[in-house]
Amino acid sequence: MNALEQSVFRALLSVALACAVSCRPTRSAAAKDRARLDELTLNYSLDAVSSFAEGRAAVRRGVNWAYVDESGKFVTQFIFARAQEFSEGLACVQVDSKYGYIDRSGAFAIRPQFGAAGSFHESLAFAAEGPKYGYINKTGTFVIPQRYDLAFGFSEGFAAVEVRDKYGFIDTQGNFLIEPRFDNVEFFSEGLAAVGTGAGWGFVNTKGNIVIQPQFERLGSPSAFKEDSIPVKRGSKWGYIDRTGKFFIQPRFDQAEPFSKGVARVQEGSGNFASGCINKSGESVECP
Repeated sequence: MNALEQSVFRALLSVALACAVSCRPTRSAAAKDRARLDELTLNYSLDAVSSFAEGRAAVRRGVNWAYVDESGKFVTQFIFARAQEFSEGLACVQVDSKYGYIDRSGAFAIRPQFGAAGSFHESLAFAAEGPKYGYINKTGTFVIPQRYDLAFGFSEGFAAVEVRDKYGFIDTQGNFLIEPRFDNVEFFSEGLAAVGTGAGWGFVNTKGNIVIQPQFERLGSPSAFKEDSIPVKRGSKWGYIDRTGKFFIQPRFDQAEPFSKGVARVQEGSGNFASGCINKSGESVECP
């Protein structure tokens, strides 16, 4: 794999985490979006569609991508090899082998010039002209130098970066909050970020202190606190911990989703009645 291929591969890994930072739509909003996208697929013989973000959705016909607005009107032609969701008014796109950014009108705000790049979060986006990553502003200027082996999107003022196979966190000035020493990391949410070591997963705070020691086999998806809780796996079962790392619902589920408005979807056992919803007391409640 050459340097350019490595950059593209790393960009795709970074995008996976960057997307996780974005707010996920509610079930009802997602259903409405899916209905609109299904209609677009039929009307325009599309091969793939993305979710709507900031009033735009990326759609693919053949190997190339374009963008449509919520009325189904095309705002670009099918000219992009890759097309990410809009974030902070811009979308990262690939033309030939280079990445740049378009605005909501479809015009280029930053011309394609990077070997790898990701979406904007907190006015910064990771990008690379060669094998190393840095961060650009919305003019396309590097404001944090290209010195990282891999970089991810900012969340709550911090971004994860990789240096020599270890991960740490930087602030928006490029200063290290935590020097690279973890095997894996996730993004900050509600003031905490997941970090992985050989002992398992734990959490650090925005001061760089480990507040929950690495100990859990797996974390829920997204791997971040929501409503002061997160599902975690210990042994073969899932339970829920609070911000101190204490279980407020002991591990007993085969699957567990994060809480949303005080309700979480879980699965206990198998069969038609295995799935349901619980409240934060662990009691069964009607699913929304």
